[in-house]
Amino acid sequence: MAKITALVDMDVRFRQMEEFGDYRQVINIAAPPVEDLGDKRTSREMARIGNESLAKLVQDHPDRFAGFTACVPMDDPDAAVEEFAYASDQLVETARSVAGPPGECRRTS
Repeated sequence: MAKITALVDMDVRFRQMEEFGDYRQVINIAAPPVEDLGDKRTSREMARIGNESLAKLVQDHPDRFAGFTACVPMDDPDAAVEEFAYASDQLVETARSVAGPPGECRRTS
């Protein structure tokens, strides 16, 4: 992922976006999932930092970003629900990201 500089370098991303005119993106936190970064406390803190940073990026560049995908700490269900609510109520996220192994999503209806 380090070779895909547009994931972490906003100047590179903005230059690439210029090629598409008034194209806007919905952004999210680059991998790895926050729960892979440490214990539950760390993943909770990283999710909050990431979501607040993405919200500020969207706020500062509304011509570039339509919104962001909220990140939640999947290793702590209570904290995940809390972060969903915070992102929805305080940050006005566009979508929610629930990371899991491929094939884990199943239709329930």
